[in-house]
Amino acid sequence: MYAYIHDRETGGLLLTNTITDKSNEPRPVYAKELDILGINKFWKYRRQNDVPYMWAEANKYFYRGDVIFTLS
Repeated sequence: MYAYIHDRETGGLLLTNTITDKSNEPRPVYAKELDILGINKFWKYRRQNDVPYMWAEANKYFYRGDVIFTLS
């Protein structure tokens, strides 16, 4: 699998030319998931589900490359 980096400007992911043997599987996180997790009690965001707000890998949630919260 190719490695990737977080694009701080757009909030998306950019593939690199580096091949890694580590299998990270990022997935997009939309408002609906944030609502289910109760994040709406702490943050204000539009309830749209057209564009992801952040990315998640396992139990870590990333916003523009920074881990914002971790689920235990």
